Amino acid sequence: MSAVFLFFFIQLLISSWMMGTIPTLIYMSFQLITPTFFFAIVLS
Repeated sequence: MSAVFLFFFIQLLISSWMMGTIPTLIYMSFQLITPTFFFAIVLS
C-alpha cells in the first residue's frame, strides 16, 4: 500500500512541475533570448 502512496506523490510532483515550473522557464527563456543573442549563440 505504501508503494501506491509513493507513486501518487511522485505524480503530484511531476504534475506540479509540468503545470508551473517548466512553462515559466520556457516563457522566461523566450523573453531573455532576443534575435541578437540567438544569432550569437548559433554562429559561435
